[in-house]
Amino acid sequence: MVNRAKLDSAKKGRKPDWKKKTESRIGVPYDLAQSVQKKALVKIWEALKEAELDFTDLAIFAEYGIHLIAARSAAPEKRLCRKYSTAVAASFGVTSASEADSGGYEDIDLFCELIQEPDRTILLEVIGNSMCDDGILPGSLLVVETCNNHSEAWLAPKDRQYVIALVNDTHLTVKQFRRFEHSCYLVPRNRKNSQHQPILIKEADGDDGELVEIVGIVRSVTQKLY
Repeated sequence: MVNRAKLDSAKKGRKPDWKKKTESRIGVPYDLAQSVQKKALVKIWEALKEAELDFTDLAIFAEYGIHLIAARSAAPEKRLCRKYSTAVAASFGVTSASEADSGGYEDIDLFCELIQEPDRTILLEVIGNSMCDDGILPGSLLVVETCNNHSEAWLAPKDRQYVIALVNDTHLTVKQFRRFEHSCYLVPRNRKNSQHQPILIKEADGDDGELVEIVGIVRSVTQKLY
């Protein structure tokens, strides 16, 4: 049982004495054999102090301190990249030399640029060549916003969006979603390979087509150039 009278009279903000044994079983820790344990407890003390908490009784706040440290450690480290203010031209006459000379740099967080919804974003590597015409090549890395709810927007993706679809509960594929009149398709984008054919999505009350579930929307594509 904690002696509250002693805790109230204790000097607030005191630092732990690792050599002196304490009167209270849950007071300042002592005689810890493992140095890693000492370091962990010191971090807890520092985290509590940073949060401006009364930490004379370590046992009361130890659990909070552990969560505070875990949250601080889990926060992604920002690694900024330099972005040039003038875009690079893919054709002549778009950007003049004078415009390029007047440009400057700004620091950007590439993670934030590529990922808008971190909690429901995954990365998928591409195999196969059915989407080569649109720059989705074997080895490309897709930034995919996954579907974690059943909202109408997810059940009805927009025309020409690139989607991740589960076909007949067995085959996971990336394709372009297309609407033609009253039918919807998963369309490949490789004109040189006739083996890749559009997949008709089965309507709820129809007999033709394949059973398709849209499980994600492709937000961006990255790939290495060799």
